[in-house]
Amino acid sequence: MALGVLGVGQKPKGMIVGTVTDALGGGPVYKARIVVGGRFTIRYMDKNFQITHLTPGPYTLKVSAPGYESVAKEVVVERGTTRVDIRMRGIEISGLDHILVFADSIRGGGIQLEIRFVNKEGVGIKYFPRLPMSMEAKLYARRGTQRDYTRGRLIYSGPVDLYWDAEASLGKNKGIISKERLTMLSETDGRYGVLDVILTIPQGDYRDTRADVLLEW
Repeated sequence: MALGVLGVGQKPKGMIVGTVTDALGGGPVYKARIVVGGRFTIRYMDKNFQITHLTPGPYTLKVSAPGYESVAKEVVVERGTTRVDIRMRGIEISGLDHILVFADSIRGGGIQLEIRFVNKEGVGIKYFPRLPMSMEAKLYARRGTQRDYTRGRLIYSGPVDLYWDAEASLGKNKGIISKERLTMLSETDGRYGVLDVILTIPQGDYRDTRADVLLEW
């Protein structure tokens, strides 16, 4: 079996392999650009990366992506394979103009919310980091129609329990208001409610109102 032989003055090469993931969500970081030793790669929906043909020695590996805090890590590349895993912290949702919140009654009780982020063109933002956030909500019985209404009796006021749905496309951020926290409905409340929400993220506070919440629990 033939063995590879290094040429005169040729140094053995190494490579860096690893992952780039969202620090809170755990998924891939969209448009993560990894740079080291004058070589780079850009990842889209794959958290795994590799950069080859690096001369062994010390390097600064830099990673950047829209909406994330940039990372710089000192790495010593060995002959063969050196592993480096990077976790990136989200700081903003790039291009965010406003939010849309959809709400549906849950079979068995309570209300589920889905939060969507929208840019100035009115297009839903698909790729964004998982951010620390909180939401406050007020739910009223609706008087009138969806387009012409007033707020009636207050049914709920307080926080929404938020969670992350990694499998969703636009609405990865979801929330629950459990049945136990909702005021018992009366015959005069009608079938629909008005939901006012305030979402707080590092970029600020964002509001939305839904006047088509079905009151069935």
